[in-house]
Amino acid sequence: MNLNYDEKMSDCVESFRKKLVGIEIIQWNKNLVKQVEQTSSENDFTKFTAPVLTNEARDEILKKIEKFSEEFKIAIRKIRQDFNKVADDTIKQKDILKATKQKIQLKTDFYTQKVEQIAEEKSKHIIKMGFNAHKRGL
Repeated sequence: MNLNYDEKMSDCVESFRKKLVGIEIIQWNKNLVKQVEQTSSENDFTKFTAPVLTNEARDEILKKIEKFSEEFKIAIRKIRQDFNKVADDTIKQKDILKATKQKIQLKTDFYTQKVEQIAEEKSKHIIKMGFNAHKRGL
């Protein structure tokens, strides 16, 4: 039996990482896209000022990061549940079944922590952006 839970959980974490890549830009100001499009069509070199991240926008982004984090941790637990069911249905020896479920749980813990780590790093980045803007008097 080939349990591919490691690959499935890894794919889930990578999807989470990709979902967070541009989250702060999306939240800021939709007019920014128009500004970038206009500037880039007029010049070969694009230069624009990004808007300051307000406290309200920062808080909303942090809430979204937490929400996405929970969604992906649930998805990882669902993968665990699916593979535990496959193990229950295919493995008849209790000691092997127990060892398999322990491996699945270790992978679940590992990838859940990975999601939490990514969310924490992204949250720190967002907080730092707001702090740096405040320090510069923006």
